[in-house]
Amino acid sequence: MNRKNRFVCFSSKWLLGVLLTFSISVKAVVLQDSALITINANNIPIEQVFRSIESQTNYSVFYNTKVIDPKEKVSVNVSRERLTEAMDKVLKGRNLKWVIKGKGIIIMEKNAAVPAGTTPVQAAERVGATDSLPRVTVSGTVTSDEGFPLPGATVIVNGGKIGTTTDGQGRFSMGNVPDRQTVTIRYTGYQPQDYVIRGSERLVVQLKRAVDRLDETVIMGYGTTTRRYNTGSISKIPGEDIRKQPVTNPMTALQGRAPGLFITQTTGLPGSPVLVQIRGRNSITAGNEPLYIIDGVPFPGRPINENNSSGGANGFVSPFNTINSSDIESVEILKDADATAIYGSRAANGVILITTTRGKQGKAKLHVNVYSGAGKVTNMLKMLNTQQYLEIRREAFKNDNVSPTIAADPDLMVWDQNAYTDWQKFYIGGTAKMTDAQVSISSGSETTRFLLGGNFHRETTVYPGDFGYYRGGGHFNIDHTSTDKKLGITFTGNYTTDNNKTTTQDFTNLYNLAPNMPVYDKAGNLDWTLGYNPIAALRLKAKSQTSNLIFNSTIKYEIMKQLKFKVNLGFNDIRMEQNKLFPKSANPPTTTSLSSAWFGNSRLNSYIIEPTLDYTRELFNGKLTALLGGTWQYQRSKYSDIQGQNYANESLLESLAAAGTIGSKFYTDRKYKYASGFGRLNYIYADKYIVNASFRRDGSSRFGPNKRFGDFYGISGAWLFSNENFIRDNISFLSFGKLRGSYGSVGSDRISDYQYLSTYTSSSFSYAGNPGLTPSRIANSSFSWEVTKKLEFSLELGLLKDRIFLSSTWYKNESGNQLINYALPVMTGAQFYNANFPALVVNKGLEFELNTTNIKTKNFTWSSAINLTIPKNELAKFPTLQSSSYASQFTLGKSLTLQKGMAYGGIDPQTGAPIILDIDKNGTIGNFPGDYIDMGNLDQKYYGGFSNSFTYANFTLDFLFQFVKKDGYTIGFSHGTLANQRIEVMNRWTKPGDITNIPAASATAGKDVFNLTNAYLPYSNYYLEDASYIRLKNLSLSYDLNIKSIKSRIYVQGQNLLTITDFSGLDPETNSSVGSMGLPPLKMLTAGIQLSL
Repeated sequence: MNRKNRFVCFSSKWLLGVLLTFSISVKAVVLQDSALITINANNIPIEQVFRSIESQTNYSVFYNTKVIDPKEKVSVNVSRERLTEAMDKVLKGRNLKWVIKGKGIIIMEKNAAVPAGTTPVQAAERVGATDSLPRVTVSGTVTSDEGFPLPGATVIVNGGKIGTTTDGQGRFSMGNVPDRQTVTIRYTGYQPQDYVIRGSERLVVQLKRAVDRLDETVIMGYGTTTRRYNTGSISKIPGEDIRKQPVTNPMTALQGRAPGLFITQTTGLPGSPVLVQIRGRNSITAGNEPLYIIDGVPFPGRPINENNSSGGANGFVSPFNTINSSDIESVEILKDADATAIYGSRAANGVILITTTRGKQGKAKLHVNVYSGAGKVTNMLKMLNTQQYLEIRREAFKNDNVSPTIAADPDLMVWDQNAYTDWQKFYIGGTAKMTDAQVSISSGSETTRFLLGGNFHRETTVYPGDFGYYRGGGHFNIDHTSTDKKLGITFTGNYTTDNNKTTTQDFTNLYNLAPNMPVYDKAGNLDWTLGYNPIAALRLKAKSQTSNLIFNSTIKYEIMKQLKFKVNLGFNDIRMEQNKLFPKSANPPTTTSLSSAWFGNSRLNSYIIEPTLDYTRELFNGKLTALLGGTWQYQRSKYSDIQGQNYANESLLESLAAAGTIGSKFYTDRKYKYASGFGRLNYIYADKYIVNASFRRDGSSRFGPNKRFGDFYGISGAWLFSNENFIRDNISFLSFGKLRGSYGSVGSDRISDYQYLSTYTSSSFSYAGNPGLTPSRIANSSFSWEVTKKLEFSLELGLLKDRIFLSSTWYKNESGNQLINYALPVMTGAQFYNANFPALVVNKGLEFELNTTNIKTKNFTWSSAINLTIPKNELAKFPTLQSSSYASQFTLGKSLTLQKGMAYGGIDPQTGAPIILDIDKNGTIGNFPGDYIDMGNLDQKYYGGFSNSFTYANFTLDFLFQFVKKDGYTIGFSHGTLANQRIEVMNRWTKPGDITNIPAASATAGKDVFNLTNAYLPYSNYYLEDASYIRLKNLSLSYDLNIKSIKSRIYVQGQNLLTITDFSGLDPETNSSVGSMGLPPLKMLTAGIQLSL
């Protein structure tokens, strides 16, 4: 478009805008003047004249009593004249002017101006025209839309100069309030409402539950808040978003939904644990998982089965599999010092609060939700076919100048040279089937509400054979409030039992079996040529059964209007029984050992009591809230396992009594005691300025007698600058603005019990026929907390009536007093001791969150959300690092996930051998530390999620993309050996002069190419590559059918439907860490129906 055309286009648009503005203005003037006024009065107060105009026009008249005396006598004769003429006659001869602002007529001096973007009362106030208003008394009650009183609701007059709060019955009263002012009523979790005062009156106000993101209820430690008044960093994920995803573990439904939260699946098998981190890795050796709390009850995020031998193909079993996703109302992620300090010594790694569903008032409603579907592996490696494989095998022997033998190389000498089996397809190419059913009934009166629900879930695997996961459970909630609203009692319970049938190994690892490997020999028996058989592996089975009971009761009592008492009682009982079966038939017939089995039992009991006092009062044009409480927790965990050997009949393997002999035994019994006192002060002044302070003193049995107690704190402040007049008057598109910051100190006790005690191991030496003991760990009575100091600043902006909401956060966490397992010299007689070390780990980063309502009409709504986290992890301090046992792992100034290894220098064009660089130039390679380099780290460079929701008529479409930028390890090459390889080896070196990145084939240990490929290359940066990915995590399409009293919804859902990545391995999430080769997350498609009647 040339300059002239651009000018014409711009001029046209400008002229059209002027015309539209003019037409709107004219229309407004016409409406203002449409009322006809009649006043025939002689010698009456001018105040009565204005009241008469108000009654005939429905406008309110504002003026300054210092300019116009309300008692001044005037005579006015107006007959059926417009407002303009009537007002001009009333003010004739005065140096005054009047303007219309909304529903207000504002009289002012001629040199005064009314600010734009203000209400009538605000505009009148700016020009001193409100003192003419009479003073009245306003009272009333504030209730929810369900009819429940809302104690503590704020009632603010005209922006905050006059205000009060409701009492325990939702009542309020204010005197000396200017008439015709606007009263704003607010309550956490509800939509605010405005009322214009019309004389002394009693208001009956019903607030609707908030749909505004700013005023929805957000759960925090021992209380609630809203996003508007929150001073900490809390991300909320509603249960609705979790229920849209067909997952067994609800933690996987959180992936990509909150900034600062990174979750990794370990495998795609049902029941598998996940790795959860909030704002990075804080500890060098201790646990980095957050604190989990479900309905006020601490929950173990780590598997309770302790012995390494207890894990099946899915590793350790996650206790979160016993939490039904459909029972979750919301999940809150607590990150900064302000949000976490109230949890003290357990909150260094963040806190995840899970709130379950509750009963609602109204007629009994039955809810049913059933869905079913199927899943497949998202991606298969491209492997060699039989001809390609045998070609490389023969080439390897030729390169090595060695001949194959019948005993060692049956694939070349014995097996069918044309046979082909795709072992990936055989082991993980099946279809997993999923069925889920939920049913609940909810009802309630004004005083009592209840919910009762049940659930069933069944999910098979992609493995061949009868493997799968089964879960069933129930959930209930009862809320009761006394008729005087002073006493409230809540009971909540969840019980789940599951049965996980899997194998002792992940069959994904068998991807590289020779493609012509036979299952049966010529006689029809299992082929045991190599000492193992592909089918026999299916006979190695592992089973686990878990039951989980979580019970919570809360008792509340209103001692007086401003003081409330509450006590939270919680109980958690988790039990797990496991066994692994090793039948003789899974071994070659030549083996002499009989069948064996392993049995494990785990149990964890936890009790918690938390009394609190909550005090609230109005103070100096603000609201003060104080919390004081205490915690007592007792936890006991037991674990035992035993091995049964020499079974005569492998069909009896599940019975320990049938074992011929009893093998190894293992038993632990651990007790954990925890006690603390805590408090919080919160003050909101003038609805603009907020300060918050939290303190906690903790005592834990996990630490030494000299350091058993610790103090933790958090302070924060926020400024709601959008409530400032100078902002509100000049930035009309800014609907919300808040600056906040926090600083504090929290601790970490994510360690095992009794780590401060000395331990001994049995010795092969004896004295007088008695076995001896050797000290393995020295006691440390000063063994204490790791301490994390957290600093954060954040800016939150709402634009265009909050249709655009942006949050940007900078944080820095410094974790010191690190708990280190420190190796001891041999002459001490012990191997190590646990101690706090002055090492410092720093996590800092940026978090962004953007939520937009792009389109909102009667029939169509489109909303979007994106979150982005840019983290950085660094070991900032570690005295004597180079002389410690950690020198091979860490480097100052680098990430804790730093990868050290040898430097790959290419493929020698003449020999096809990998080149490993001699960094220290001493003539040999592979020396540590001289030949080792910092190869990079496995941290996420950035990560986040992007979601959209479309609603048209009765259709709803939602989708979520998760994205991660990181590096990882791909699957290594060992081409030439008796193992299939990825198709990439077809680009290998084959003759002198070849330029390639893949070494020559070699099959013989001791040969240079073989040694360099298999002994050096895996420990270099050769296999470290870009493991970034974008994944379509969830897609949901639904249609609402409402037939009379039955509300129904039919829907289809997809999980992990698409993965975009350049990673050459099986999956960038589950297969990019060192030595990992697990089943990838499955691509699931389900269809279901919901009914409410």
